[in-house]
Amino acid sequence: MLTPPPPDRSMGAVLVRAFLFFAAGFVVSYLVSVLVFGVWGKRAGAPTENLLESAALTAYMLLVTAVPTAFGFAIVTSPWPWFRELRLAHVAWLAAAAGVATYVAQLTGLVAVFFFVPVPAGFGPIGAAIRLLLPGFAAGALALVAAKLLRLAPAPRAS
Repeated sequence: MLTPPPPDRSMGAVLVRAFLFFAAGFVVSYLVSVLVFGVWGKRAGAPTENLLESAALTAYMLLVTAVPTAFGFAIVTSPWPWFRELRLAHVAWLAAAAGVATYVAQLTGLVAVFFFVPVPAGFGPIGAAIRLLLPGFAAGALALVAAKLLRLAPAPRAS
């Protein structure tokens, strides 16, 4: 009988998984806030609201806020060998929870704290990009601490 190959735990594979699960948590939170609460809508539900314009604004806000933070999260978590050895379910819920928490922090304005983090002036556009990654970096660091504090077990080795 053929045994399935062991799961891919390379840094690249875990980076992609962490990115996708974080983004999924972020996007679900984002969609709930937009569809249920009308966040980011100019005149949510008003008869004169242009649906296409609101959808474009929503997509733009999602792209500008979700992608950099998800990438920042994945950059911080994927290099750690013990994080790469975690079960897929643990990586999934840690990343998704971090995505939800990051969205809530952005929605409430708590991420404004990162505007006070000094970035060298000579970096120009790269400094602006680093600022967009900072919430994801912080969420990744907190996820690493949570994984250690919860003493999450690694996935069993395939024999």
